Amino acid sequence: MLRTLEKLRAKSPVTIVAVGDSNNVICGHTKGRFNWFHHLHLGLCETFGDGFIYMINSAVCGNTVINQLTRMEQDILRFKPDLVIASFGINDQGMGLDRIGEFRENYRLCRRTRSRANLGRAKAA
Repeated sequence: MLRTLEKLRAKSPVTIVAVGDSNNVICGHTKGRFNWFHHLHLGLCETFGDGFIYMINSAVCGNTVINQLTRMEQDILRFKPDLVIASFGINDQGMGLDRIGEFRENYRLCRRTRSRANLGRAKAA
């Protein structure tokens, strides 16, 4: 996160990817209005400037951590993001409290996969 803030302050290109469920997506419940993802993008552009902040919303309505594990390359890694914002849990809660350990482990696996991918380092030109 600190490296991303440094790049924003220096006006260097920054790529931010959001993953998760309908909380991230403009769908029926948002009635076409902006959500947190869009407000974050607007706020970053107002604070740091425009033209070098690339926001990618890879969220899918109904998504769970297990779904995300199957789409890590497609939704996150191929963009070589500087920052990934993950918003999961709403749909995962349907698994029940007896499977909370499985949710935690899958979430940790997502985090480890992103970390091993060296996100934000040495982007290809």
